Amino acid sequence: MFSKPRSVAWNTLVQIVAKAVGALAGLGMVVLLTRSLGDAGYGEYATVFAWVGVLIVFVDLGFYMTGLREMSRRGADQARIAGTLLTIKAVNAAAVAAVAILAVRFMPYDVHVRGAIMLSLVGVAAVSLLDPFKSLFQVRLRMEPPSVAEALGSLAALGAAVWLLLGRGAGLYAAVGCTVGGHVLALALTAAAALRVVRARPGFDARIAASLFRGALPLGLSGLLAVLYFRIDTLMLSWMRPLSDVGVYGASYKILEASTVLPVLLLGTVFPLLTRAVQAGGTEQERCYRGTMETLVLLAVPMVAGGLALAHELMLLVAGPAFVAPRLFDLPLAGPVALASAPATFAVLLAGAPLIFLGQLNGHMMLAAGRERALLALHLVIVPLNVALNLILISSYSFLGAAAATLVTEAVAIVITTVYVRRVTGMAPGAAPFLRALVAVVPMLLVVLWLEAHVLLRVLAGAACYGMVLRLAGWLPRLPEAKAGPVSSYDESKTA
Repeated sequence: MFSKPRSVAWNTLVQIVAKAVGALAGLGMVVLLTRSLGDAGYGEYATVFAWVGVLIVFVDLGFYMTGLREMSRRGADQARIAGTLLTIKAVNAAAVAAVAILAVRFMPYDVHVRGAIMLSLVGVAAVSLLDPFKSLFQVRLRMEPPSVAEALGSLAALGAAVWLLLGRGAGLYAAVGCTVGGHVLALALTAAAALRVVRARPGFDARIAASLFRGALPLGLSGLLAVLYFRIDTLMLSWMRPLSDVGVYGASYKILEASTVLPVLLLGTVFPLLTRAVQAGGTEQERCYRGTMETLVLLAVPMVAGGLALAHELMLLVAGPAFVAPRLFDLPLAGPVALASAPATFAVLLAGAPLIFLGQLNGHMMLAAGRERALLALHLVIVPLNVALNLILISSYSFLGAAAATLVTEAVAIVITTVYVRRVTGMAPGAAPFLRALVAVVPMLLVVLWLEAHVLLRVLAGAACYGMVLRLAGWLPRLPEAKAGPVSSYDESKTA
């Protein structure tokens, strides 16, 4: 069962559909929470889950990607690796929860925010324990079960939130509890499906554990620095500005996160193939890199162009009128300027999407090449830079300053990683995909700006137009494919 790998395109499509459902449920949650909790209440919710992101990385410490890489090697005993990984992550989750329960007392928030952070620890454990089961499907390029499980978890969370927040007038604890419950459901469904594929049970193999620790330690430090980079802006806003400002930034950032789902899915699916391609080198490495890079570019360019054109309508739809109210900013050279709060913040964040997409590809290339230490060195540069920029910009420009700090840091990171990846592998982005995307974007923007319809219909019409132009011009990229043959030496006839 599930022994034959699917294509990367199929796995990406499956995950796109499932993640689209999850993303729509997530956006529905934002719509519900921004209107039921208000900007300050949503700021509390965003603060809680900024801490959740940090705690999840403390539990993972790089073991997930290291374990996935080990499972991707030919001849790997995937069941034993997954069992050892599950045990390590369970121990880590318990330790992190114990430390967090002690530390939360000293956090600079009121009592109900601290209580919500403690409640969220259940979700931290669920997300962390899901990874070993998910990796068994990921290495086989059969992502249907975990993708469907996560989508169902998101829908269940939204349904529960509608009932509790709208029907019963509940508040922050209910919102956090619904999200946590969705994670627990996704874990249960994924684990049940995985145990039908491979007999992965909690266990401990000292040799495998030693290998995982060797690869995970530098990667874990990089992951910790990476999540600090991605979450420190929200946390610093929560320390330096009112929680209503955190709510504006959190709503804007949530839309950016939804827009980056596609590259995360693609790179997660293609990572085992990248690992094998980098090991093989030559034309196989170039084919895998080029196909992935071109796909990311052709996704990023229309996303930025369309998002900038529809920023105000999108934020008004998602967050509501309170989040698009104008705020006066004293900008350098321009002087005092009134800008719509969330749309302006979203526009600045979205401008960095192509940098984020290609930066993620560079990071995966570095991991596939076993260059965890170089990735760690990168984060030792960009995290202090990001903290310094946030300290300077948030004090004067609040959420808009946090967005600008993110954009500048992404620009620095993409330059460093592109130079490094080119030196190590000889691979670098080409100009042709960008030019093709820009040509195809022109008719897309004409449709989006000309059409008088609901903003979602304009988004769909623009996407259809863009895809049609790429199709007619023969510019659709070719994703890398898995070679035929077994994915491991494990005898899958011995499944439960």
